[in-house]
Amino acid sequence: MNSSQPPCGTVADPTPVRRNPIRRILLPIVLLVLLIPVVLRGLAGYSPVIDVRNRVDALGGRMHTTVAAPEFMQSIVGKDWEGWEQFYGGVEVSQIMLDQSPVGDEDLVLLQQTPGLRILGLRGTKITDVGIENLSHVPLLLKLDLGGTGLTDAGLNALQSLVDLQDLGIAGTSISDIGLSSLAGLKNLTTLDVSGTKLTDASLETLSELPSLKTLVLDQCHLTDEGLALLKNCKSLTFLSLEGIPVTGRFLKELQEVPLEYLNLTRSQCDGTALNDIGKLKTLKNLNLNHCPVADAGVPTLAAIPGLEDLILDNTQITDTAMAGLKDMPFLRSLSLNSTSVSAQALRELKGTPNLKLVKAHNTKVTRGDIDALGVEIKSFVVINTSSGGG
Repeated sequence: MNSSQPPCGTVADPTPVRRNPIRRILLPIVLLVLLIPVVLRGLAGYSPVIDVRNRVDALGGRMHTTVAAPEFMQSIVGKDWEGWEQFYGGVEVSQIMLDQSPVGDEDLVLLQQTPGLRILGLRGTKITDVGIENLSHVPLLLKLDLGGTGLTDAGLNALQSLVDLQDLGIAGTSISDIGLSSLAGLKNLTTLDVSGTKLTDASLETLSELPSLKTLVLDQCHLTDEGLALLKNCKSLTFLSLEGIPVTGRFLKELQEVPLEYLNLTRSQCDGTALNDIGKLKTLKNLNLNHCPVADAGVPTLAAIPGLEDLILDNTQITDTAMAGLKDMPFLRSLSLNSTSVSAQALRELKGTPNLKLVKAHNTKVTRGDIDALGVEIKSFVVINTSSGGG
């Protein structure tokens, strides 16, 4: 008998069952994925978002959040799902608006809990440089309004770390030319409002080095035509407001390569006669000369602006004679003549203006009866004589 054969009546050992290693790996992963939402839901009450919301509400402010959940969870549930706030880490604070609120320096410690903050409004509050130091906790900030606060040059230094900042409002603060120089590193800045500050021509060199600057508000600053010529280096500038600055407009001859679309010269010394080169600003669409010493002699220069669409001549010295010089402006859509001495007869001169749609004539010689008559006679544009707040 062959000794290698098993004894009669015995059963050979079965082949060992081989476990599927993939299943052993996937099972804990699936369990973990299912467990994460449960844990996050249980921790929702400890979210810093709740504390921030309570503080903001107590100060009479407003707050907005954005989804911050992991991408794989967003792909399952959807980014627009309204229940994300029910999970810890489901949302993060993206915007806090405390304008005109009683917020104080000590309240800004809440920024330590909002690392993803993008927009912060503190305009018209009692915040000082001490509170502004807390901005180091929000490095992703894109928009910041500190207008009318206790900001000084020292506080401006704290903004240097906000390299992503795009929109900054520091109007009505106690900053100087020296302090503004600390903003030179904010290369992503597109909008800047420094109106009502003591800035002089010395600051314009710093501003001219901001490559992305598109909107610049310099109202009531201490500037001159010579200094404003430095803005020729702002190759992205489209909006410029110079209200209350005694300039004549001579600086505009240096801005021919600037893509300016909106220019506000309200309450300046611009009478139109110094704007001989303004016609070379081929991109200019909106010009505001409210409360400027513009007379009929300056109108032909204004009419030479090739692409002008909106022209405001409120509270100027123009008369009926000026209308003949405006009638051939090819792209003019809106003309504001509030608080001038123009009459209804002069407005009839504008019938041939090809794209004119609206003429404002509040506080002029144009009566209610004149407007009714013009409405019957002229179908291409509308005349109104109600105040729009600027006349």
